[in-house]
Amino acid sequence: MVTITNGKVDVLVNKKDLSKVERSQIEDIVVRKVGCQLGDVVISSIKTEE
Repeated sequence: MVTITNGKVDVLVNKKDLSKVERSQIEDIVVRKVGCQLGDVVISSIKTEE
């Protein structure tokens, strides 16, 4: 899930842990698609019980 408010982007990923590569890929996509600065992106990972 992604929310964008006043140029700040919050990304919530349904995964317990993200590797550095996965985090970098998400950051790259968000910065490219939204046009924001990397410092405006916050990525949080959670894994809900099934």
